[in-house]
Amino acid sequence: MKNNIKLKSKEIILPEKLKAILWSKNIKAINPETDK
Repeated sequence: MKNNIKLKSKEIILPEKLKAILWSKNIKAINPETDK
């Protein structure tokens, strides 16, 4: 079970650029009107 937790925590850690891309996609998906 400890190995599972370690793998999951590694998956959560993403490079900053990837985070920014996912974040902007999330905002557009939630708020299609905001086009920034």
